[in-house]
Amino acid sequence: MPEEFYEVNRLARDLMREYFDRKNIKYHTRFLDRDDEFQEALYAKIVEEVEELLEAEDEENFLEEMADVIEVFRAMLKIKGFSWEDLEEVRKAKLDDRGGFETRLFIEKLSEVND
Repeated sequence: MPEEFYEVNRLARDLMREYFDRKNIKYHTRFLDRDDEFQEALYAKIVEEVEELLEAEDEENFLEEMADVIEVFRAMLKIKGFSWEDLEEVRKAKLDDRGGFETRLFIEKLSEVND
């Protein structure tokens, strides 16, 4: 009887084939050679990881999912030609200009913005 495979069709971390080998899991993989295909897979992956982050059941799982989100961010920066330092520079500039989220400010209403 042939082995049953399940459709997954999602981006995976670099060492997942070795992980599957250790667990004796059969798999079919391919590499995404085109940047546009890789970028599309990264966008799908960030949605997946953020959904998992929002569903985290405890602090340990929250940290694991946050680490996954950050790893996808790093890959997204790289494919666009940016570094983590580039992102930090923009983050700090926005922090200086608009602040962070420390005070928990929540905007309920706003008039029309006139530039």
